[in-house]
Amino acid sequence: MKIFVCFLGIAFSSVAQDESKPPVTKLEFILASPNLSANSIGAKPKTIYLAGKTYARIEQPADVTSERQNLIIVHEPDVWIVDIAGLKGRHAVSPGPDFEVHNPILGPDGPPEFSELEYGHEPEFFRRPEAKTLQSKRIGTAKCEVKELKANHYRITLYTDSVKKCPVLLQVFHGEEVIVQIVYLSYETGLAFNPSLFQPPKAISFVEAVE
Repeated sequence: MKIFVCFLGIAFSSVAQDESKPPVTKLEFILASPNLSANSIGAKPKTIYLAGKTYARIEQPADVTSERQNLIIVHEPDVWIVDIAGLKGRHAVSPGPDFEVHNPILGPDGPPEFSELEYGHEPEFFRRPEAKTLQSKRIGTAKCEVKELKANHYRITLYTDSVKKCPVLLQVFHGEEVIVQIVYLSYETGLAFNPSLFQPPKAISFVEAVE
């Protein structure tokens, strides 16, 4: 089930990794676009947790005035969508055949070449050989390495902190217009697996989604 909605420091050892407890990537970011009001819910910070190919947790603001967070929790094939204000939610089971979590940054209107650009996997996407290295640039206090990819009339630029090796800013252009901008507030990888992140809250009453 595809969910549309951000330097891997993992050391390898001789001990086999427990695939039931994959390392977690956590990213906090703010979205901006010409069609998105800066005072809207959509412009408030969001948080995504990813673990392996089957776990995801998306925290999105429930309203513009409080810190309450609505949730999307995925442990494939199960998906829970939580309305935290109403203490209710929906549960669905992915019919397959794809049982991997996907969080694409561009929707179906983007070029197919960018369909695999996903939150939490931005650095690896820009390791493609066709990615062009541009002149470094300072974003805030961070000196950033800059990579660019082009397809059709789209252009995507990723700014990566040259010291911390984590994304700082991603810009999507259509022609010369910036249509999406992602400002990364934090980007952490290799965190310890916490199973409670990927379990539905016990206080929520769920109904089964009807196909």
